[in-house]
Amino acid sequence: MSDEEFVNELKKLPTIYKLLKSVHLITKNTISKLTAVHREVVVSAVADELAVPFKNLINSDTSIRPVLLKIADNFVHSILSGEYISLQTLAPINMNSLSFVQQLRKFIKLCVKH
Repeated sequence: MSDEEFVNELKKLPTIYKLLKSVHLITKNTISKLTAVHREVVVSAVADELAVPFKNLINSDTSIRPVLLKIADNFVHSILSGEYISLQTLAPINMNSLSFVQQLRKFIKLCVKH
């Protein structure tokens, strides 16, 4: 997949594409707007997508899944901390929806494949 094709695929994920073009602001007092339940759904979705390349190893090596869960948890913590501000509108970008989780799954698939 060429870089241009990759960018075209990203444009099909509007929330993720907006996030990639935005400014990520994190302060000491900024907390994620997602509840703990939603956060766990996002962590699970990320871990599931990260596990795909290792699907043959996960059944035989039990140490892989906890590592993938920790990577997913760190990744989700970093992307859900703070606020994203669109440089075009100077408005915050909303990520509190199921479509965000679906787009994040597709984004991880694209990144792993690319």
